[in-house]
Amino acid sequence: MAALKEQVKIFIVQALACMDTPQQVANAVKQEFNIEIDRKQVQLYDPTKAAGKNLSKKYKDLFHKTREDFKKNVYDIPLANKAYRLKELQKIYEDWKNNRLMKQGVIKQVREEMQGYDLMLLNLELKQLEIEK
Repeated sequence: MAALKEQVKIFIVQALACMDTPQQVANAVKQEFNIEIDRKQVQLYDPTKAAGKNLSKKYKDLFHKTREDFKKNVYDIPLANKAYRLKELQKIYEDWKNNRLMKQGVIKQVREEMQGYDLMLLNLELKQLEIEK
């Protein structure tokens, strides 16, 4: 197992707190620091897992603070925002041009996204595409 410097440990703890998988974190450590570690070593820095039960208080506190901040700021992630998701689905819909089958799939995704809203127009458009098939 590689001995890790402080900044690498902090990087690992914060990445895990932001819900990256141990493999994603190991890959990121390789990319950022050119250090190869395996996912088992990464798990040692996750206090929510059995492997991380002996993690120091300093890193546990960092993990929980980072996780709390991450959860509070979930709307900073574009895909967590409904309007952004709908905008992206609109782009995909327009990209499909004359592919009715794919457009139907996008419309279904939009309908799921809009649960609880007035679906009349979406249902009409879906029916129209089904008729034209």
